[in-house]
Amino acid sequence: MLEKRILSGDAETERCVQLADRFLVLAEKELWAFISAVETLFGAGQARQSALDWIEDLELMEWPLGDAIPDWRRATVAASARIGALMFGSKSRHRR
Repeated sequence: MLEKRILSGDAETERCVQLADRFLVLAEKELWAFISAVETLFGAGQARQSALDWIEDLELMEWPLGDAIPDWRRATVAASARIGALMFGSKSRHRR
């Protein structure tokens, strides 16, 4: 019986690792696309700042329960709004 618990725990750990790997791949794709677009439009300096903004907005997101994949685009939209505010002279930073 003890072996079943160990195997069960290992299986659960493996499932969590696979889920995290899937999340990371999708998040990296979204972030890379966003940074590439910002760099093309506004330069490397703004791309670096926007990447930091994106990560900050990601940390503020409400995460779904279970195996549901987070909506990475929410972080992209929020970070994009910051660029828009910056480009149009707004001194306030957009927050949800």
